[in-house]
Amino acid sequence: MLKKNADLMRRIVSAVFGSSDTVREGETTIAPEPDTKTETGRHAETRQEIDASRILLQKVLNALPDPVWLKDPEGRYLAVNPAASQWIGAAPERIIGKTDHDFFDRAMADRFLATDHEAETALSSRHREGWTTYPDGRRCYFETVKTPIRSEGNLIGILGVSHDVTERKQAESALRRHQENLEELVAARTADLEAAEDR
Repeated sequence: MLKKNADLMRRIVSAVFGSSDTVREGETTIAPEPDTKTETGRHAETRQEIDASRILLQKVLNALPDPVWLKDPEGRYLAVNPAASQWIGAAPERIIGKTDHDFFDRAMADRFLATDHEAETALSSRHREGWTTYPDGRRCYFETVKTPIRSEGNLIGILGVSHDVTERKQAESALRRHQENLEELVAARTADLEAAEDR
C-alpha cells in the first residue's frame, strides 16, 4: 500500500510539475518518474493544455519568495522551489530524494520530522513558528504551515510552506520592551508621588 501511495504521489507530482528532464535550473525540481508509458493515443491539444498548466504552476511556485516543498510519507523531498533550496542550502537536484537529516543537524532534523508527523496524523494543516538559521548564518523567524496530502484516505505526502515573519517578530519584541519600559517609568513615578505625599 505504501509503495502504491508513493507511486501515486510521483504520478501527481509529474502531472503537475512535468518530468524532471524539462525542468530548468532555478525552477522547482521534482523527483523523476520512471517512463513506463508512452504518449501514443493521447490528444495533442490535451497534452498542450496540461503542459501550459504545469508551466504556469512552476512559474507561480518559482516566483514565491517563501520556501515551498513537498515530502513523501517517509520524509523524502519530492519537490522544492528555489526559496526552499536556498533555505536548505543545496541545489534542488541534490535535495530531491533526501531527508532533513541529510542537511540539518540532528536536533533540527528531528524537530522538522516531528512536525511532519503531527501534520500526518492531523485532519487539517498544522501551524508552527520558530527561529531557523540559513546556511550563510542568517537567522529568520518562520511561520510554517504543513498540510497532509491524502488520496482516498491514505497519506501520500506533506506540503510545507514557510513565511519569514522576522520583521513582525522583531517589532513585537520592540513593542513589548517599550511597554515594559513604560510600566517601569509609571511605577517609578507613582513611587515618587507617594513618597512626596508622605512628606
